[in-house]
This record gives sequence, structure tokens and C-alpha cells, in this order.
Amino acid sequence: MFFDLYNKKYNLYAESGTNIYTPDGNNVKIDKGYNLSYAFALFDSQNKKALDAIYESVHKGISQWNENGDEIYENGFMALKSDYMKHLKEVYPESPYLINADFELTSSELYSAYDANEVSADEKYKGKKIAITGTIDNIGKDVMNNPYISFREDYLKSVTCYFSKEDNKIISQLNKGEVATIIGECRGMSLTNVVIRNCKLN
Repeated sequence: MFFDLYNKKYNLYAESGTNIYTPDGNNVKIDKGYNLSYAFALFDSQNKKALDAIYESVHKGISQWNENGDEIYENGFMALKSDYMKHLKEVYPESPYLINADFELTSSELYSAYDANEVSADEKYKGKKIAITGTIDNIGKDVMNNPYISFREDYLKSVTCYFSKEDNKIISQLNKGEVATIIGECRGMSLTNVVIRNCKLN
């Protein structure tokens, strides 16, 4: 009950510059962002709103996942993205943030697999639904006017993810240098690029 009341009035997190209501009912713009999603998730690890807020706060840059996957955490779902996804599968399988893919890997890992052995990489990844995470290097449109996002791995080498025109509005809000996770079907190598089709942002 307290959780719902707090979330309705203040939200579990907010970015710097966001307007919030103070306890006395005034609407003010905050100077610094805050994130209480972890505290509420600690009290109730199955609370869907708190779990959503953890992902959203990371996606908006208010907090971040710990990159050290070797460290063991008592509540790993609040620290590591991999543990967060495992936790969602167990307690919140209908979450809009759950990655539903055959493989989860970075753009560099995928490209390295193809660079090392295209035949082997095709056997493992081609035709499979994969979730790729990387830093956006290019955002553009192909000859059919469909948007795409590229993760550059080296000069003239990249992982290129193609979307449909219906995704133009979403793609238009992204910027080079941002980290993104994209889910799509691996189509293998085309010249020096690994191609991913039917993509959606996660």
C-alpha cells in the first residue's frame, strides 16, 4: 500500500530537472536526480513496478549495471543485467523489459565470432533471434527508406540492424554514442557487415 502511494505521488526515480510534488503539495523542479527503485525492490523483490523502475532508471542513465560479472551479489538482480533478466523470467515473465532471445551478446562478440569463422558462426547464429548490445556508431536509412542502426567494430566492419518504417519515430530519438540493446534475426555476413533483420529496440 505504501509503495503504491509513494509511487503515485513521487515516482520511484526522477532525472535532474524533473518536476515533482513535495510533501506540502508544491510542484518543484529538482536539481539532482534520485532513484529509490532499488530500495523498494529490496523490500519486495517481486514488485513489478519496482522491477520496471530499475530497468528504466538504468536506460535513462540515472543508475547503471555493474560491469564486473565475476563479482557475486546477494541481490544480483539489482546489480547485473544478466541476473536481472534471470530474475524477471522467474517472477515477472510478462515484463516488457525481459529479453526474449536465443542468444544475448555484445556486437563485438557477434562480429568476432563471424570474423573468426563465418561457417561456424552461421551454424550457431544465422536464423536465430539474438539480443545485441553495443554503442551506436551510425543511424541512417537503407535504399528502401527503412531505418538502421550500426555498431562499428573496425574500419568498414560493423553489425548493422535493420528496422521497419514503423520504427522511425523510436529510432529518431536515439543518438550516436548511446548504448542500445537490439533484438532481431541474424542473417549472417554481407560483405564486411553482420546483418540483423526484423529488429526491435529492447
